Amino acid sequence: MMNHCCSLALVPRSIYAWKKAKWSRFREMPNAQCNKLLKEKTGVHKRERLLTSAIRIATAAAVPRGGRDTTPYWTPELDKIEKKIHSCKPSVSRDRLVAHRREMPRQASHKRWETLCKNIAVAGC
Repeated sequence: MMNHCCSLALVPRSIYAWKKAKWSRFREMPNAQCNKLLKEKTGVHKRERLLTSAIRIATAAAVPRGGRDTTPYWTPELDKIEKKIHSCKPSVSRDRLVAHRREMPRQASHKRWETLCKNIAVAGC
């Protein structure tokens, strides 16, 4: 068993699209913040927090967010099922809802594939 002091807290990390960053904009923002910091008389710890904050703000402004974990076939019906699952107690009906939720994206994917194949067949004639 591990002590609480030895366990590391997992911090969720943002995924950024670094290749799409606007570096000139990134450079401008912290410079403006740093000029303000140098004029004020503050302690080292406060300057460190302000500098870290300036870097975070500049990153958010200049670097777009990258890939996000989204389900491509998510529908309002799946939302309703998800809410029902979370409100149900563990039982057979909950298991059915979970199975139905798993099956719906597969069905949507299959329907999308069928329509794509039909469109290709029509266009190929």
